Amino acid sequence: MSILFDNPPPAIGCGDPGDPIDFSCLFEGGGLRRIASSGGDQTRVAASMWVKRTKADTAQFIWGWRASNATGSGYGWLQYKSNNKLSFVYNDNTHSLVVEYSGAHRDFAGHSDIYFELDTNVSGIPALTVDGKALTPTITSGTAFPTGYQTVFNTNGYYCRIGYEAVTGYATQGYVSKFEQTDGILPGAEAFAYRTAYGHWVPKKYNGLYGNNGFHLDFADPLDLGKDVSGNSNHFTASGLTVDNQVTDTPSKNCTTLNPLYADSAKITPTNGNLTAIGNASSPAANNVAGTHIIRHKAFFAMQPVALGNGSFYIGLQSADGLTYCYRQDGATVLAGAVSAYGAAFAVGDWVGCGYDPVTGNIEFFKLVSGVWVSQGILPAAISAADVLPWVYASHQTRVDVNFGQRAWPAELPEGYSAHSTPSMPCPAILNPDDYFTVRKVGDTTPLPWNPLVHKTLAVTKDRDGSTSWRVNDTVRGDGKAWACDVGGAEINEGANGASWTTAGPVYGSAAQYQGNRITWFWRASPKAGFDIVEINHVNGTPSTIAHKAGGLIEYAWVVPLDGGDVREFHHRLAPGEFLRMNDYDYPLGVDAGWFSSTGNSVTLGASMTSGRYIAYLWRAVPQFSAFELYGGTGNADGEFLPLDFEARLHLFRRKNAAASCTAICADIETSNPAKRYTRLTLPNPESTEAGLELDIYSNGTKPRGLAAAMNYNGHTYLTADWARTPGKFARAR
Repeated sequence: MSILFDNPPPAIGCGDPGDPIDFSCLFEGGGLRRIASSGGDQTRVAASMWVKRTKADTAQFIWGWRASNATGSGYGWLQYKSNNKLSFVYNDNTHSLVVEYSGAHRDFAGHSDIYFELDTNVSGIPALTVDGKALTPTITSGTAFPTGYQTVFNTNGYYCRIGYEAVTGYATQGYVSKFEQTDGILPGAEAFAYRTAYGHWVPKKYNGLYGNNGFHLDFADPLDLGKDVSGNSNHFTASGLTVDNQVTDTPSKNCTTLNPLYADSAKITPTNGNLTAIGNASSPAANNVAGTHIIRHKAFFAMQPVALGNGSFYIGLQSADGLTYCYRQDGATVLAGAVSAYGAAFAVGDWVGCGYDPVTGNIEFFKLVSGVWVSQGILPAAISAADVLPWVYASHQTRVDVNFGQRAWPAELPEGYSAHSTPSMPCPAILNPDDYFTVRKVGDTTPLPWNPLVHKTLAVTKDRDGSTSWRVNDTVRGDGKAWACDVGGAEINEGANGASWTTAGPVYGSAAQYQGNRITWFWRASPKAGFDIVEINHVNGTPSTIAHKAGGLIEYAWVVPLDGGDVREFHHRLAPGEFLRMNDYDYPLGVDAGWFSSTGNSVTLGASMTSGRYIAYLWRAVPQFSAFELYGGTGNADGEFLPLDFEARLHLFRRKNAAASCTAICADIETSNPAKRYTRLTLPNPESTEAGLELDIYSNGTKPRGLAAAMNYNGHTYLTADWARTPGKFARAR
């Protein structure tokens, strides 16, 4: 099979989306309630729900049972704590228990599948999984249930509540879909969702029994959001919910919203399901905010100014470098700061839209006139940046509402455009990133997803617990040959003590560097994955040019002098001629004009490079698979959000303004946020943690959550390299 088609396409559509979920309910203070008219099994209860959060850092009730509204009555419920961890809270005046579960949940761009299961006949604490992965429980108060304990769940005359808890006032902030509870039946998480052959967690229609107090809420009837469709007629009464709370933002149609994760003081904190922006009049004035997802298709979104306040409003786009391209209320455009006359003015109550084609860079703004979207004109090739986000501006108490497709449009969309949601996103060229970048920890003997004797392969290995050097191997140089990224480029001939390649992957010899608590990252060379490995025999004084098959311009590279010397890192976000030394705390940056350049099919080492043998590992960004970008430090625990169009599996970062090492955080080591364990490719030191070095990995990017200088020093710039676990089209909130 051709190297360009070695990841078989699905027969129909794109991947396996699972069973569709059509509707969700937006909870932001409202709730649902029913009173059990008969009893059930008080020892066994399970619940499954999909949740997309819209606000963090507050206690938020999700679901539970309570004897009555009276303070101190028996209750048991599932909630988010103010530290963003899931928690089970129970007290029936005889027994009390509080359990906190691993991981902070503050991803606003994706939906999570939460499965709760309690069986006091078997375990004294509830089990909780998110997207099929078990969370680690910790009892923070009280004691585990005694065997066979009769809880408040499924009790006759008790209240079952969703979205709002009357006594505490805790309320869900987010989109909830496909909410199901069983009574006395424990179906397991995979009865409600499953992992596809591509590694994506998707919804599944539940075909089992519900039990006496079981129910299924699909939110399909906007006039009766509490309707039970399980067949049990266990209907709920809605309070504080209207037809406007029914939306189509679901795991099957994940819509863009405004993003509350931006740390800039000028950024608005959105509300109303993150679909409303209200400008802040304080100083510094918060007046703009971008969307959650990078635009990868010919997308359309709309804005309606609701209140003018003392400011103004724009609709437009923001590129990865922070430049904005917008349509202003007076009818002008402001493109990267340049103001030009353009179209019709708009005011409070008007609908305006923004269309963007990432293939051409064309922008087209619209105004709704008599029920039709009227184009104000195409702005050809207005943006050349690869990564572009929706963006709105609202200053000094001005309010605007936006729609990305989760609510009904005021008119049929302009021809050629579609809503900014996952069904409209292009099918990723790589449906399963593990086919091209994968990780193996010690003891995992699973063969690589590809044959490394056929496909060029790079392996980077470290003993996580030891102070032995790194080892870098590849199939181009073959068996027994390595180099150490913490030492330099000198080739190490290890023979049988090193790595020997087989069809399943490397077999390691007795060298100390391959022993212990080993972890290895593997990359497979392919134009589809934007990666290649090339050998270069260079003579000083003359440029050396060699073909590559990475599929485009190189954006990130390791250039290794096998006869000895510093390993140079190339990053396209550095100034021309600049480079980093992988094996050194590099500051100031190296500068060597013309030392490295590339075209879509060749790379050139400049004439100034020392004579000798080189091997170069070459990467370019691939949508929904890899990215090579930068972010700025904030110096606080609210770091700068780095937008990506995938959930990252490996994140490399390095400060360019001061002495710093190339540092790695791998999601295989810590599966929940914040990720704290890191390794430094510049040093042989074991894996470690450091106060303030914490990273959140989201379905749509990353964000520092600490103030360690290595990751988040105020005013400094950090270069990054990321590879995906899940493409953005299928990514779930982490």
